[in-house]
Amino acid sequence: MDRRVDINHVKKMIQNTNALGIETGTFVMLGYPGETEEDIDKTIKYLKEANPTEYTITIAYPIKGTSLYNEIEDKIIKQPNWETSTDRDIDFKRTYSRKYYDYAVSKVVNEVESSRNKSLIKAIKHKSKSIILSGLMFLNK
Repeated sequence: MDRRVDINHVKKMIQNTNALGIETGTFVMLGYPGETEEDIDKTIKYLKEANPTEYTITIAYPIKGTSLYNEIEDKIIKQPNWETSTDRDIDFKRTYSRKYYDYAVSKVVNEVESSRNKSLIKAIKHKSKSIILSGLMFLNK
């Protein structure tokens, strides 16, 4: 997207903000021209490591006047009916099919949420052990 930001810096800021107890959020788009499966796997890894409180994910859509629209204007394969649709319905020739990106969005969400659930279960188990040990120490006084 040519955002000119260092994703490692953004990741660190999300982690630091989370550590302060402040909720964080990020917006992710899949399906940019030239994106590969490896890029999608990197996105999953990034979201797991950054661990924003909330994230939104969608398939990239070109908005007239943006650099993405200018880049893909000659590759548009589906132009929406503007009376019933929005620019989200514009589709263009991508690395993979639109159906693949529908799957990719589900894959990202499933893998990130699975990772979060494992971390939560681990934290609950750790906290439970801590509470039990504290209770035993209190009883043994």
